[in-house]
Amino acid sequence: MTEIEPELLDLVTERLPGCDRVLVVGPVAVPEGHAILTGPASFSSVLELDFKTRYDLALVFDPAPNHAPAISRLRDLGCRRVLILGHDPAWTTNDLRALGFLPVDAYGDRSAFLHDSDLLNQPREWNNSKHWANPENFDKYRW
Repeated sequence: MTEIEPELLDLVTERLPGCDRVLVVGPVAVPEGHAILTGPASFSSVLELDFKTRYDLALVFDPAPNHAPAISRLRDLGCRRVLILGHDPAWTTNDLRALGFLPVDAYGDRSAFLHDSDLLNQPREWNNSKHWANPENFDKYRW
């Protein structure tokens, strides 16, 4: 089991501000003295979490394709952001894109993919009470 590098934590907190509660998932050790880190949790234990409190970020290390249910649970219920570092060669970029993850800058020899619910769920300008129907047909047809 390897320990999380302090440089990685500094980079993550710099690039992803507002991460006060971080859940670490995977085969890594959490360094002493980091109050914001929780874990490490195993992939099987993620499926059993109740998520009464939501985490700001989940750092997922070295998931295999059979860990997709745990990653999806983190993405859907447990965390506002999920950062996957060092994916298995069995994963393809399209597999992770299908789960809603976007490639970001790699860290060392680890590839990185991020799911940020704030970026993916942008409110649409036309989807409000003023423009409730198909905006392309506003001036074309009368209902």
